[in-house]
Amino acid sequence: MSNQCTSNTHTNLRCLSWVTFLATLIVAIFSVTSTVFLYSKVQEHESKIQSLVEELRIYRYTSVNLDEDEQTRRSGIDRTKIIKRDISELVSESTDINLSLDSLFRLLGTGRDGRDGMPGRDGRDGSPGNIGPRGEPGPPGNPGVPGESGIPGKAGPGIIGGAHYTQTGSGSNHQCLPLNPIFDDVVIGTGGSRSLMYGTEYETSNFAPLAGVHDHDAVCAVCKVNSRSSVLMVPARNECPSDQWTREYYGYLMSDYHGHKRSEFICVDRNPEGRMASNTNSDGALLYLVEGRCGSLPCGPYVEGHELSCAVCSI
Repeated sequence: MSNQCTSNTHTNLRCLSWVTFLATLIVAIFSVTSTVFLYSKVQEHESKIQSLVEELRIYRYTSVNLDEDEQTRRSGIDRTKIIKRDISELVSESTDINLSLDSLFRLLGTGRDGRDGMPGRDGRDGSPGNIGPRGEPGPPGNPGVPGESGIPGKAGPGIIGGAHYTQTGSGSNHQCLPLNPIFDDVVIGTGGSRSLMYGTEYETSNFAPLAGVHDHDAVCAVCKVNSRSSVLMVPARNECPSDQWTREYYGYLMSDYHGHKRSEFICVDRNPEGRMASNTNSDGALLYLVEGRCGSLPCGPYVEGHELSCAVCSI
């Protein structure tokens, strides 16, 4: 090659042209290769920066959210610091790469396309939209766990009132009368055209279990049981119909004497109480034990002459 290049001037010029062409080609190939490599690095850095910016938003929220526990918030603060450092390093590397690209394009004597700018910040929240139509009702939920039984309340104590056993009028049912009555307008003295209310006495002298309250004024109480609104008096049984019911008390079925005027049947506790020092046999409304009589009442299961029990149940 050197022998040919020194043969004459014309040949020297041709050799110089080829050398220049080859050098230019090598520079061009290097420049293109470098440009492609540097562009790929810039895009890689921008993608990493974008991902870190999104992650930074998440951890910034975690670090200031008061609903998070202290360990989670501290973890968010630490991760935020690391992300900021990584972003700073990537931005610095991207700057160096861009300087290298600028130098390369100046060497080639051409410009390059400008870089895409950083993503803008989130826009402001828009105005709330109109309220949509009401949806269809959902299916009923499962029944909740039953709550604990509350402490029973009671309005009392009081005394049982009713009509006199010899009178045909007045009421046929018994009333639980309070011991602190409140009167409205009244006429002094006894009026002729009135319904009459008497106290009630136990008549249990010939029944040993209740003989201790014979002739005593019968007392009462009105009770409320939270969460159980239905009440049933079960005659002739001292148990409730099923385990779903709660037995409030049990005892004996009582009413007026069969030869007197009719009154209602009530369930009296098997341990009845009488008003203190009230066994003076003043009569009035009277309570007798109830026993079965065979005939239209089937004996077997019922027994002639047996006193009937009872229970008061709620659900």
